[in-house]
Amino acid sequence: MPKRSASLPQDTGTATAAVAASTSFAPRARPYAREPPSLQAQAERSPAAAAPSDAPASRAERRRQSRRMGRNAPAAAPAGAAAAAVGSERVVLPQLGPKAADELDDDPERQCDDEADGRRRRGAPARLRSVGHATLEGHTGHPNEDRLLVRSGAFFHLFAVMDGHGGHRAADFVVAKLFEALDAVFESHNGRVELSEIVAAVEALDKAFLAIARRQQDYSGACLVALLLFWDPATESHQRLVLNVGDCRVVLQEDDSAAPQQRGKKRIERASASAVVALSDDHCVSNQDEKLRALSAGAFIRDGRIAGVLEPFRSLGDLDMKGKGMKGWVIATPELRQGALLVGRSTFVLATDGVWGVLPNARVMTLARQELTDGGDAQSAAEIIADEARARGSLDDITVIVVAV
Repeated sequence: MPKRSASLPQDTGTATAAVAASTSFAPRARPYAREPPSLQAQAERSPAAAAPSDAPASRAERRRQSRRMGRNAPAAAPAGAAAAAVGSERVVLPQLGPKAADELDDDPERQCDDEADGRRRRGAPARLRSVGHATLEGHTGHPNEDRLLVRSGAFFHLFAVMDGHGGHRAADFVVAKLFEALDAVFESHNGRVELSEIVAAVEALDKAFLAIARRQQDYSGACLVALLLFWDPATESHQRLVLNVGDCRVVLQEDDSAAPQQRGKKRIERASASAVVALSDDHCVSNQDEKLRALSAGAFIRDGRIAGVLEPFRSLGDLDMKGKGMKGWVIATPELRQGALLVGRSTFVLATDGVWGVLPNARVMTLARQELTDGGDAQSAAEIIADEARARGSLDDITVIVVAV
């Protein structure tokens, strides 16, 4: 089911009248008066543009077979480049910084001693074992509105998925601006994280996009979940921080340390996995705290949607849901969750609700970890998750990022 209905219901009484008086409701498909530079156009000009991501469901299996038979894997993208497939298009994402290319390391020989690794890389983001992403266009009658972002800098690694609705422009705006907004906060505090300023930075992005949308009569919106991995000089430790706006989700599973075992002359390191933990809460009608927040702001909820229109209760964009008579109904304030990062023992999966609508958290993580421990990598793990979500009946756009640290 789409996140937005086409228009406000016509029989909701005085509340609807107040909304209509304060907000202009133009058709969703109304184009920008002047097209902004698009990431798609960048992709078409870029040598990194690749084949469509909407590949047959057997692509992950072919990748595994290729590994078993000893054939070479497909050629990697140029060093420092990151790209996200969007339906039958390719959207080229901002490049990884030069330091990030060194951080991404798939050599297990250099990852066996996590404490030594932490000391060696003190002051820099943690080394990444493997990162992969996949996206599939939904069967909803419009181009893929999901977007993703993978980028690293001097202070942090950033991974984010955006679930666009009512168009793709809000999601494209977040892709273009999010890293710089967060990097400015870290830069201004010499690498220290200031949570209140992180919140303010995301809210400022929303205001900036709404100003553009108001001029262009654009009513698109986007949900966002982002994961930052960084070194915190205040605690002298590696940390993780999740920003959540809407109903995308990130889950985590960590390996518990375990005593090594001896098998013949071989020393076998074993680790047991902790429970799968959701690091974000969906901002929708099933979230009672979020429902109470919206009602307290004066919102009315119909068919599980704000004003009968919008399914997520938090989003960036959605101009017609943030008019003068609707203050606080739908907000862009991110919910933050910070914790210690267990380097060498953490697996994250970020995804849009095209995955979570059909697959439980535990199943998604099982798919990721099985592939990572069976000779695969995060890329094939992300593809497997996306393929299974589609096989389980998801008609929505599907986007997945798998991160092993």
